[in-house]
Amino acid sequence: MAAMSVVIGFLLACMLLIPTAMGIYVWRDASKRDMNPVLWTVVSAAAPACSGFLIYLLVRGRSVRLQCPSCGAEVKGRDTACPSCGAVFRLTCASCGCPLEDNWIVCPVCALPFEQGRTERVVPVRKKDRMLWKLLLFLLLVPAVFLLLLLAVNLSASDTYRFSSGISSYTEDDMEHYREMPEVWEWLEECRQKDPEGVYVLRWREETEEGKKSVHLIYRPSTGYMRTVNSHMRDGWFRDVVEVSFEDTDDPAWDHAYFPLTCVTDQCSEYPGLAVLVNGEPVSYERTDIDFDPTLDKYWIRMEE
Repeated sequence: MAAMSVVIGFLLACMLLIPTAMGIYVWRDASKRDMNPVLWTVVSAAAPACSGFLIYLLVRGRSVRLQCPSCGAEVKGRDTACPSCGAVFRLTCASCGCPLEDNWIVCPVCALPFEQGRTERVVPVRKKDRMLWKLLLFLLLVPAVFLLLLLAVNLSASDTYRFSSGISSYTEDDMEHYREMPEVWEWLEECRQKDPEGVYVLRWREETEEGKKSVHLIYRPSTGYMRTVNSHMRDGWFRDVVEVSFEDTDDPAWDHAYFPLTCVTDQCSEYPGLAVLVNGEPVSYERTDIDFDPTLDKYWIRMEE
């Protein structure tokens, strides 16, 4: 079902996006904390089940990110003053520059006395990590979105059904009956003038109370002898696809099985796409849409009546 393909695509995207988002965050955060950004990025992105990311969050607590209360610039714990605005965080010795504590009266390095309170100081504050909250919110939203997609798939599955499917293959003699449908006969004549190796499709669609009906006439002018033909519904990325598979042979023993025209009828809840395969290989085709039912069986029914 096409909806399930969307869920699978979402999971694949998350498998790429989640490690990438964690890696970018850890790289930037570790660089600002004087931690090894390469090491921790690899650990957080490669470890299974986000275990590396959790380890990084525990380890990084030893290195706090600070900002200046005066200008908001990011500073380090060892800074004695803000490099952006000059606000003083810690007193320093006027002689040797050694950081001083409030209860000291002389420098422990050069023994120079100093006067307390001579310089107004500010205390750096812990910087709020808004990016972490955004990342955590993203990681929480992923399973929520996944559950909603699964719910949507289950609901759509209950409404998606296939009423019927049928295949009819016609010989050259059978195709003569299409002279009673001039538009189809002209289409066949035009296809004969084109590439004989090509595949041509005439499509008609109709929406009824029972469902949406699709009829595909598949014409292959230079087809070999046809041993089998079958169709089945498969999942597509955005919608279901009717896959029509032909098995051809050039064995003269099959000269009784020359069917250049095949009619495929499907009735579903949604219009499907079409894929044509010949001997297991997908082939391209030229499609023409019409506004009437080209099923030849209806003509034979009218003739019998």
